Amino acid sequence: VRRVTAMLAKAGLIATRPGASGGAWLLRPPGDIGLDSVLKAVNGGAHFGAPPPGSKDCPVGQRLPGVVKSAISAADDAAARELARTTVADLLAGA
Repeated sequence: VRRVTAMLAKAGLIATRPGASGGAWLLRPPGDIGLDSVLKAVNGGAHFGAPPPGSKDCPVGQRLPGVVKSAISAADDAAARELARTTVADLLAGA
């Protein structure tokens, strides 16, 4: 929990105060914080993996890493866009 809290604070999403009377609080309204920002803060963003290494001896295998990398990048972008549509306020509302 401390590690994630530190990541969220470093990203400017929350502030914290240590001690018995301490805690954590949002620095922006919940409706202004998309889940893409939260994921980026704790995980660097959506990552669907890495392309395979390919094979220099195969004409298909030579092209495979580039094609798969392009597809993975498109999936990462789509996931980020979808996560941006959901906010912390949505989570609090049970959406």
